[in-house]
Amino acid sequence: MTDCKKNVQGTYLSIDDLMHLRSQVKGVRISPRLQGRGIRQGQYSSRQLGRGGQFEEIRQYAAGDDVRNIDWNVTARHRTPYVRSYCEEREQKRLLVLDQRSSMFFGSSLMMKSYGAASLAAHLIWADQQANNRTGVVVFNDHLIEATPARQGLQHLGNLFGIISQFNNSLSSDISVTDNPDMLNQALDIVQQHQKQHCQGKAQIIVISDFSGFSETTCHRMAALNSHHSVIAVQVYDSLLDHFPESGYFTAINDSQTARLNMANPKVRGDLLNALTSRISSIRKQLNQVGVFTTRLHTGQSVTDQFHAMVNSDRLATES
Repeated sequence: MTDCKKNVQGTYLSIDDLMHLRSQVKGVRISPRLQGRGIRQGQYSSRQLGRGGQFEEIRQYAAGDDVRNIDWNVTARHRTPYVRSYCEEREQKRLLVLDQRSSMFFGSSLMMKSYGAASLAAHLIWADQQANNRTGVVVFNDHLIEATPARQGLQHLGNLFGIISQFNNSLSSDISVTDNPDMLNQALDIVQQHQKQHCQGKAQIIVISDFSGFSETTCHRMAALNSHHSVIAVQVYDSLLDHFPESGYFTAINDSQTARLNMANPKVRGDLLNALTSRISSIRKQLNQVGVFTTRLHTGQSVTDQFHAMVNSDRLATES
């Protein structure tokens, strides 16, 4: 992983950039109430928080932790505060699955897809922080997956932003980087294992990706997650689809084959546009058929504006 050295608007996000997004979600509170077909009637949990629940772990105290959960025996032994962490029976978690593969390092207008996805994740994390909800992340690129359990507190938030920024800043246009479409399926496997290991209660899982490498296997894995949790797919797409170039050349890559397409040719341009839009529509249709709700993130529009539109929908229950 690389250090966060780059600071190009719309391309890379530093930890400070992610921290400054706090002002963009001020007043927005996302409740822990779950929505979606994956949670059947009678499975919803109360929105009132309590101290009951399944014991999860003992960890060092972090800002924002409930002092009532301090384990005084462990604190005395280590001479620093430790708390007992619980998976609340009446508290739900949100897990963000963030795609930072090389296929996401593309943008023709305001931002790269990778930038928009990371920014949306930060908006959601800040909103959960304001609402005292727990958030975890699974971030992946073409060769690495990193999972962090859902917790609360500013220290945890800083850790999440550090991970997101590192993955985001490791992206480049270096053609030697090998695209790995199967990493999406591998990441979903990790999500399934993660949910079994860290509190088996219901959760909301938001997958933010361009879904490169989407297959029947991907659909089955998301359906399996949705049978136990509430899964939302955020399809990240570039504004190029709305303003297709009518001149120049476009390099299309499919598996190991590369083709240079003449965009001045109306038939070539039309066939390519149809192929790209059909792919997005097909993914949405397949996911909807298995009960996974889908929405979109557009690289040509403000992430903050799109975030507010999302949380004002029925899928992300909001409190003002």
